[in-house]
Amino acid sequence: WLKIKFRNREEFIIVGDTEPEGARTGFGSLLVARYDDAGRLIYCGRVGTGFSEIALEEIGARLRATRRKSAPVANPPTGPEAKGVRWTTPSLVCEVEYAAWTHDAMLRHPAFIALREDKDPRQVTGATPKHPKKDPGAGAPPVVRLSRNPGDASIGGARISNPDRTVYPETGHTKADVARYYDAAADRILRFISDRPLSVVRCPEGVEGDHFFQKHVGEGFPKPIKGPPIAERGVKHPYLFITGRDGLLALAQMGVLEIHTWGSARDKPDRPDHIVFDLDPGPGITWEHVVESAKFVRDHLARLGLESFAKTSGGSGMHVVVPIVRRHSWDDVKSFSRAVAEDIVRIAPRNFVATMAKTQRHHRVFIDYLRNAKGATAVAPYSTRALPLATVSTPLRWKEVSKDLTPRDLNITTVTRRLARLRSDPWAGYHTARQSITKSMRTTLGL
Repeated sequence: WLKIKFRNREEFIIVGDTEPEGARTGFGSLLVARYDDAGRLIYCGRVGTGFSEIALEEIGARLRATRRKSAPVANPPTGPEAKGVRWTTPSLVCEVEYAAWTHDAMLRHPAFIALREDKDPRQVTGATPKHPKKDPGAGAPPVVRLSRNPGDASIGGARISNPDRTVYPETGHTKADVARYYDAAADRILRFISDRPLSVVRCPEGVEGDHFFQKHVGEGFPKPIKGPPIAERGVKHPYLFITGRDGLLALAQMGVLEIHTWGSARDKPDRPDHIVFDLDPGPGITWEHVVESAKFVRDHLARLGLESFAKTSGGSGMHVVVPIVRRHSWDDVKSFSRAVAEDIVRIAPRNFVATMAKTQRHHRVFIDYLRNAKGATAVAPYSTRALPLATVSTPLRWKEVSKDLTPRDLNITTVTRRLARLRSDPWAGYHTARQSITKSMRTTLGL
């Protein structure tokens, strides 16, 4: 059987954007709309892919110049969909490619093609479908698909709806594949995320659809996902928690493709139990440079008296993680991690940078120590990533950290196989480490 995708192209008006995340610049995604027959501007969804670095910077600059406080559309997004939205005057038109319309009249799998400087926004009209079909747009050739899992599926004792939905189009992995991976990896990943405040990235339509962060439990959440209150800046919020395999699979059922954790557990939220150094390569940095940078950070920490552990980020970087006893405050950990990063930059200024400024990151590795603050998060060991190749943030033995390693090959299929054949834990000793930030370490760093 052949599955043939049909793609539509139309013009839409840019009515806003979202804040960029991670290393992205300019904006995260564009909010687009078009006028209906009654002259109302109707919101049609977010476009988060298809942008070059130049487009992100140039469009972002133009949007900043036309910010407005109120929504220009008749149907602005609400709830989690409204988080991080920044509205702008509807003056720019863009061409968008998309697969279909969803049942709530939003674009499915949209991708940015180009700005249309030749188009007046008032020319961009057309009612959205009132009853969009499940299959790609009107006039599309029929799609023939051999379903492997008709209806719901039961994986690890949990119900997974739409199991055959492709969430990673580039690799063909489905929602059921993600659930099966988490079922196989549960014993490993739960040691790092159980009973710990979480922030998750939900991708209900897969990596090519809309993404949104969620850290608080809302109405309608599955029972295995808990929301006991935790105080942050004097206000208590129902932070998202899970405690077992049923909670992990409930996240998969909700379309979660990334799991990020606090650096502390629920019982002592003000006492972190690890320090993370996120090594983010700038332009011109190769994987070999990242490997050497991780080993440099490991050796620097060892000279201070700290054992560290390595994992891929699931993207192009690496994380060096230091387990510590739960005795230090967040301020202590943040000031210490900053001092370590700045000391490394002092020693090797041509190789490292400890500032987020993009202009200083060319041919350098950014040591991100900002993960070490209350409420800040880092992607969990063994978490999937919302990236095209279905990669996994994978713990490694230090001897495995080499230029011969290909992080993009560590995906939900290969990591499942890796876990099945592992005879020992790559992070043996992590959970039993009893190390702390000592006075001599502080003195060495000038604290």
